[in-house]
Amino acid sequence: MTPSVSAAVLLPQNTALPPCAERPGTPMAGDLPAHVSAVDTNHGAVAIYGAAQRLLPHLEQGQRIDAAILRSVMTDAFGSSDAAGGWDWKLAYEATEAASVLFLRRHGPALIAKAGSPDAMLSPTRPD
Repeated sequence: MTPSVSAAVLLPQNTALPPCAERPGTPMAGDLPAHVSAVDTNHGAVAIYGAAQRLLPHLEQGQRIDAAILRSVMTDAFGSSDAAGGWDWKLAYEATEAASVLFLRRHGPALIAKAGSPDAMLSPTRPD
């Protein structure tokens, strides 16, 4: 995810953004290869965010995000398959990561309240 995407999409509205992040799709100088335009970056960011939104219901239902679900969601979001070069698995990982952030933003406070503390909330994820 580019800094402008994570700042514009995932931070609270009252968070101060660096100047380069105030315009979604505008990368910082030197972040992109010369052949990639800001339009390409914005489309990718929109598609990743769209995929994350499509993955969110799976997380809310406690479903495992397997390769079949992820491939279907990514193909829908990008309008093309990974085999056709429409997206790659690195982007799929970013979409899954963004979906996790969306899930925690929506349900994190309730999970912490139920667990009693952030540390207690994370204890089931720690190995014995």
